[in-house]
Amino acid sequence: MGGIFTKKAARRPAPPPKAAISDRDKAVYDLKVQRDRLKKFIVKNDALVVRETEVARELVKAKQKEKAKLVLRKKRLHESMIEKSMAKMANIEELVNSIQFAEITAQVFAALKEGNEALQSINAQMDIDDVDKLMEDTAEAVAYQEQISEMLSGQMTAQDDEAALRELDMIEQEETEKLQKQFDDIPAVDRPAVSDLERVQEQEQAEEVQEREVELA
Repeated sequence: MGGIFTKKAARRPAPPPKAAISDRDKAVYDLKVQRDRLKKFIVKNDALVVRETEVARELVKAKQKEKAKLVLRKKRLHESMIEKSMAKMANIEELVNSIQFAEITAQVFAALKEGNEALQSINAQMDIDDVDKLMEDTAEAVAYQEQISEMLSGQMTAQDDEAALRELDMIEQEETEKLQKQFDDIPAVDRPAVSDLERVQEQEQAEEVQEREVELA
């Protein structure tokens, strides 16, 4: 009976020692984290570009050409960011595959640094991506538009501006063709006189000029 109390309790086996994380493993992990974050940002930017195109088209319909141009310039910046992010992601993917069989090099650390800088840049852009504000006329919206213009002036190239203007011209042409088709579909007896159409066009042009003068004031 006394043996029950004097018997030593069975010892549990000691847990195996944790494997040390090598510098290579850590570098691979960090690269994969950056790759996955870049993927998420690219998906988000893709959706944003689609919305910016829609907003620009709506602004063209509303005869707010300057705002539409601002949206398209912003869209062009996001498209450029997507292209750069995809290139960085491809580079990271290549390094992830090669680092499994090679020593860590300065190239890996450079890629990690570039990836961090890219993510920081994208995060900074996402803070001011409420594109729907560009359709409003409130004081807050005007301040936002000025913020966007200032941000773009330091990041857009002449080629980017030209691309945005070409897209604006294309959207205007498409909308004009749509209106012309709608007019052609109206029975002749119901169509407004040509003089009426000219008067409407002149009024729209005058309003656009007035809007530009207000924005430049």
